[in-house]
Amino acid sequence: MFSYLNVCMLSVAGLFTLLPPVPVPQPPTLRGAEVPGKAGQQLELSCTSSGGHPPPQLTWYNGTEAFTGRHVNQQERGGRVELDLILRRLTKWDNGMNLTCRASQPFPEITLSRDSWTVLQVHYPPSVSVTTPSVRVVEGVTAELTCLVESNPPATISWTRPSRPTSLIGNTEQNIFRIPRTSRQDAGIYQCTADNGLQPVAVGTVTLEVMYPPFINPSMDDKVTALHDDDDFSLNCLVEGNPKPKVTWRRKGTKLYWKNPLRFNRVRYDVEGTYQCVGTSDGFRQQTKDVFVDVVADPLPSRINWIWRNNYGLETELDNSDFRIVTTRRNQEMTSSLNIPNVAVKDSGSYICETTNMFGSAKRDMHLEVKDSTPNLVIITSIAAGVVLVATVAVILIVIAKKKGWICKHQLDDSFDLSAPRPMPPVPKYVYKTGTIDSGVEDLQELQEMYGTLKPRPPPRIEKKWEAVGLSYSGLVHSTSLPPYSTEEE
Repeated sequence: MFSYLNVCMLSVAGLFTLLPPVPVPQPPTLRGAEVPGKAGQQLELSCTSSGGHPPPQLTWYNGTEAFTGRHVNQQERGGRVELDLILRRLTKWDNGMNLTCRASQPFPEITLSRDSWTVLQVHYPPSVSVTTPSVRVVEGVTAELTCLVESNPPATISWTRPSRPTSLIGNTEQNIFRIPRTSRQDAGIYQCTADNGLQPVAVGTVTLEVMYPPFINPSMDDKVTALHDDDDFSLNCLVEGNPKPKVTWRRKGTKLYWKNPLRFNRVRYDVEGTYQCVGTSDGFRQQTKDVFVDVVADPLPSRINWIWRNNYGLETELDNSDFRIVTTRRNQEMTSSLNIPNVAVKDSGSYICETTNMFGSAKRDMHLEVKDSTPNLVIITSIAAGVVLVATVAVILIVIAKKKGWICKHQLDDSFDLSAPRPMPPVPKYVYKTGTIDSGVEDLQELQEMYGTLKPRPPPRIEKKWEAVGLSYSGLVHSTSLPPYSTEEE
């Protein structure tokens, strides 16, 4: 081995002087990590080593894994060696990365490597995670709402309620919000907001559910009145609670239960009594409220009002000053009548009868239409005057015609024409017996007035039955089949 070294030294002695290895005097210098990087941006780190022989080889390590290829760029200038590390895009996972730059020489048995290291700082916006998105507590105990926030630098955490812009009353310890002695009004959605100056701001949501026993609405009356014979009467009980309570009705002192609302199809007097609204929820005692149902007859109203609505929709309450209003009471009935004196067209419109008692109101509309009678009177008067005028003219014309002989004379002449006498009727039997007409001169005059015709006269009146009185024609005898009629003068 000694001869081999001598040979080597001799072989190179004529070219240059062989120097022994010189270790690197100090660890490499790092630049670029003084200012924290930001997530999403690029970061360049520089490692520089000077001195030592032969020049050192620089290498960047992430822990024990070396960076190679496109991440590094090495340069040598005047005995200085520089190696740049390029991180293209930082993420929050790069925060806390342990970076080491190592300077090593070819003779590890003779020279030791020198290292410089740094911890990478990366700033990134906050992120929120909620481990318990829904918190359930019983009313009166303390509730804790928790938000886990991750960010660099540390974020400021605030708690709000979206439904209430006012500030919250509670103890805030960064990611924990405590509500002592919770009430049912505290139930709802809460938000934790984390902000460290980097966008976007992180928001987490926690829902608080407060359990409380059944609570019956106090607005329900202790006593209600029901109308006898009412077809539909109901009682509705409003009960709050969490969990949602079951609501039923029962008659006090019995085990009879009904669903809510309590309904009666027909109200009788046996319905009257005390009923209980019962609210039950799991984990809580039941709550009850007593209501007394008083059954009464329909009371009469104190008064009946009359309202007039004209054709333009304007309403006026009527009284006895201009109208005659008569209201009467009788047993369980009340009647009101409205008299309108000297009714005119202006009184047209709707008349409303309205009344109210403790169970409600009722009204009835009646429409009155008054027409003007003046045009009809004029028409009737004109027609009557025209008829009178025509009748008067007709009478005057008839009188003049008679005086002039224009009418009636020809008819009279024709009536005395005996050129074609009609056959004479047979003489009655009583004429043959006496030889004369017993009826006397009056009968002869009557025959002459009949213009030559002989009309039989009835026989002398004698005491006979009523059927025999009259002409001696059997067809003219009164029939007994006619209905009875009155003989008294009307």
